Amino acid sequence: MTAPTTTLLLETMQLLYNNSKHSDIVINMNGVQYYLLSPLVEKCAPLLAKEFDNASVKSCDLSPELDADQDVDRNAKQYVNQYATRLLSLLSTVGKKVVTLTEPKVSNEVVSSVLSFIYGKPLEITETNCMEIYILSIRFGMEYLSTQC
Repeated sequence: MTAPTTTLLLETMQLLYNNSKHSDIVINMNGVQYYLLSPLVEKCAPLLAKEFDNASVKSCDLSPELDADQDVDRNAKQYVNQYATRLLSLLSTVGKKVVTLTEPKVSNEVVSSVLSFIYGKPLEITETNCMEIYILSIRFGMEYLSTQC
C-alpha cells in the first residue's frame, strides 16, 4: 500500500463532487441538481451551508398528472414514464437535505465550475465568466473566490 499523496487526495475529492451516492445535501440550482458533502460546503461556502439550516428532507410526489383527453395506451406510457422519473428523483434525494436556489444571471456551467472548485478542481476566471463567478461567490460566502474576480 502506498502512502496517500496530495495528488491522490485531490483526485479522490474531485470524484466526490456531484456524486449522488456519497452526498448528504442537494442543491437544485436553476433547475439542475448538484450533490454535495455538507462538511466541505460548511468549510468553503459558509453562506451556502446556512441555506440548509432550515431545510428538511424533501419528499417527492409520485402521482403523475395525466391528460384525460389522451387515449388509454398513451396515458399508460405517460404514467409509467412520469412515475419512473419521479421515483428516480426521489431515490437520489432520500435522506438528504435539499434546497432550491435560483440565480438567473448565472449559467449552469459556471454554477458547476464554482461548486467543483470546492472539491479542488481548478477554476479559470476570465472576463467572460468573472461576473457570474462573483455573484455566486458572494451569495455562497466564498471570500477567497470573490477577491479573485
